[in-house]
Amino acid sequence: MLTRKAIFYAVAGALAWTSSLRGQEATSELRIKLSTPDGSPVNGALVALLNAKDSVVAEGLASE
Repeated sequence: MLTRKAIFYAVAGALAWTSSLRGQEATSELRIKLSTPDGSPVNGALVALLNAKDSVVAEGLASE
């Protein structure tokens, strides 16, 4: 009887531990180069990537 309880608690503990794990989010890199009409670079501008619901997905500063 003791071994069944031990197995039960071991399985329950393993399930609780694995349910708290999360997969890694997929990451990608997007580079945007901003320039004025005369061709000079624009540095330090805040650039945001929006989804279909106009929510910010990622943001960063423009750099050369």
